[in-house]
Amino acid sequence: MIKIVISSIPMFVTAFWSIVLLLEYKNANKSKVFLGVFMLISFLLYVGHASYFNQEYSFYAFWENIYLLCSLAVYPLYFIYIKLISQKMVLEIKDFLLLIPSVLMFVFSLILYVNMTSEDKVIFTQDILYHNITPEYNDLSMVLKLQIIKIKLFKLIFFIQLFPIVFLGRKYILEYNKKIRNYYSDTEGKTLNHFNKLLYIFIITSLASSVANVMGKSFFVHSTWLLLIPALIFGFLLFLIGYIAYNQEFTLQSYIYDIKSDEVRTGHNEGIRIHNIHSDNNQTRLLEDLIFLLEKEEIYKKTDLRITDISNKLNT
Repeated sequence: MIKIVISSIPMFVTAFWSIVLLLEYKNANKSKVFLGVFMLISFLLYVGHASYFNQEYSFYAFWENIYLLCSLAVYPLYFIYIKLISQKMVLEIKDFLLLIPSVLMFVFSLILYVNMTSEDKVIFTQDILYHNITPEYNDLSMVLKLQIIKIKLFKLIFFIQLFPIVFLGRKYILEYNKKIRNYYSDTEGKTLNHFNKLLYIFIITSLASSVANVMGKSFFVHSTWLLLIPALIFGFLLFLIGYIAYNQEFTLQSYIYDIKSDEVRTGHNEGIRIHNIHSDNNQTRLLEDLIFLLEKEEIYKKTDLRITDISNKLNT
């Protein structure tokens, strides 16, 4: 009973957030809905985890195909989510190309599963998957030999994809934060600092995933308390991702809306004089005007001050 509860922790966390975030479609919040899809895929992944650790042999023999699909899809999906909140308002087909390895692995795995005999399934499930025992290679059928190759290939792809995704995800967040700091004086609730910190946690858990992946899930099958460690780590991380995302109201969409609103407002202002800022006289004048705005008008006290407010007052 204890093992069932422990192995199901990440499954229940992802089920909860997938429901909560997918309901955001009513508010037309694309980023939250997309993260809801991420949580749904993660839920399917942890259904596989729970069935594996509770030794549901026949069920997991089939679900392993879906487990491979979801395992290779979750990190690319989270990366696409980061692009959605920091770089792009509308996703394109090319943004989903990262999912190709997971889809190909799923198709390859499903073909092997369909072509296994009953005897192959017993050897594959109980010996190879659960007890991490590889029978005499020459005695195995071609399908089982390909299954062994598939497992090694899965571990390799899983390991390789982690680091560029984490690196680029951090890069996109930092670029977004820079834009926000250059545009607003009050950045509270607007930057993605929490997501940046989350990426550092992601790096740590990714390394843990890689180590666990190399060791194999069979390492944790016979120790309930050893299983508690990854269950709590991933359960807590996934809860944080869902909680932070649910409370992040300001996104790229909000930033673009403010820019367009300011462009319309500025376009209707008459008497704007465009200064040649490369002129020494104009640079001096701009500096004097800026000092006046800061010291006399104390414009910095305006809580929602934007760069466009200052440029309008400086007529530049």
